[in-house]
Amino acid sequence: PRVCVSLIALRGLNTMVSVLGATCAESRHLASKVLQEVVAYGHGAKVEGCGAWLFQVRRNLENDNPETRASGAALLRVMLPKSECVVTIPLLLQCIKFEMVQTREEAAGALLQLTLNRECL
Repeated sequence: PRVCVSLIALRGLNTMVSVLGATCAESRHLASKVLQEVVAYGHGAKVEGCGAWLFQVRRNLENDNPETRASGAALLRVMLPKSECVVTIPLLLQCIKFEMVQTREEAAGALLQLTLNRECL
């Protein structure tokens, strides 16, 4: 929890969102994990406050690397579903077709979250 508070205080969430678009797949994956933890500690609204988070998640879902797609879907899965997330549905459906089990599971979880919110239907 202290790390989350420090990230928020130092405006590190914007940095983490920016790293979601890094050229290194491992950096993208780790940034997604950090942001997922921040959301898990109840700071999802702070992540949403970083304007580019959904854009970066969409880019991750479009990526050729299956682990990057899984990381994008995992972050989307833990975020509160909003109507603007509807644009990710075709990308999530496409991710379900990939062979990597983790990618399919994360994409299916994100789709489930979106369908649970009436705004997204």
